[in-house]
Amino acid sequence: LGGGESVQTILIMCAGIAVGKLLFPRRWAVGNGALQTVLTILLIFTMGVSIGRNENLLQNLGSIGLASVAFCLLSMAGSVAVVYLSTRRIFPRQAGPDAAGGVTLPRKNRMVQAALAALLLGALCGVLGLGGAPLRFLVDSSDAVLNLLMLSVGIGIGMQTGVLERLKRYHIKALIIPAGVVIGSLLGGVAGAAVTGYPLSEGLAIASCMGWYSLGGVTIEAASGSLYGGVAFLANLLREILSFFTIPLLAKYLNPPTCIAVAGATSEDTTLPMVMKYTSEEFVVLSVLNGALCSFLVPILISLCYAVG
Repeated sequence: LGGGESVQTILIMCAGIAVGKLLFPRRWAVGNGALQTVLTILLIFTMGVSIGRNENLLQNLGSIGLASVAFCLLSMAGSVAVVYLSTRRIFPRQAGPDAAGGVTLPRKNRMVQAALAALLLGALCGVLGLGGAPLRFLVDSSDAVLNLLMLSVGIGIGMQTGVLERLKRYHIKALIIPAGVVIGSLLGGVAGAAVTGYPLSEGLAIASCMGWYSLGGVTIEAASGSLYGGVAFLANLLREILSFFTIPLLAKYLNPPTCIAVAGATSEDTTLPMVMKYTSEEFVVLSVLNGALCSFLVPILISLCYAVG
């Protein structure tokens, strides 16, 4: 998201919180949760279509694939490690919604399976050019789907009692998560540069995108050429995609803040429903805060990486 889109997303969610708190009947809570699931799957499907239609990405997948995977995994691991180590005593693991010992995952995680199926089906439709006008309309309407999803998430938060009160006790500690995401991502960039042999400035810039692949790809391509721009695009696209599938595991085995950390800048929009499903409402608010701050910092960090390098 850009700055304007980020503000719009937050405003839409705030409107949803007001609706959920003041107007939305509690008997509709189950339906609202089902709507979030459907909208999330639709967004992942449109993401897959966009990937399948991107001929340049598919053609260059072999040459930039391994480097992209390295930067993706190292920046994700760095963020998770730093956030976990800095929050394990502040944010209790039992914040998950299912049980005091953390989130209990079913043997067959239907949400993850549905997300993977939607991504693969979307990519297949994009590659084969299936779907025609209805599919083009759905892809073109992805922003509207996202806005509706954010409204629904806001309603879900507003229906819960005591969320803001629980957040107040964190105060400045709430900034530990975005700080950890930034530091961990940059550490991953250093490691990625060492593994791939890339210059340190390019490695740091790629990792500092923190999942914002559209801005990262364009900006880094303009600064360093198509190779680094392609790696930045694919590495951060992979970070967003893999976040959908790692959030359930992190919620179960680590703690809720790591679910936010792995998503990076996307924790305020596309990956937010997964955070909500596997943590709790107070962490949804922290997730939005993290995503907004990370998105704000991405262009600044990219510029600083090149200035320092």
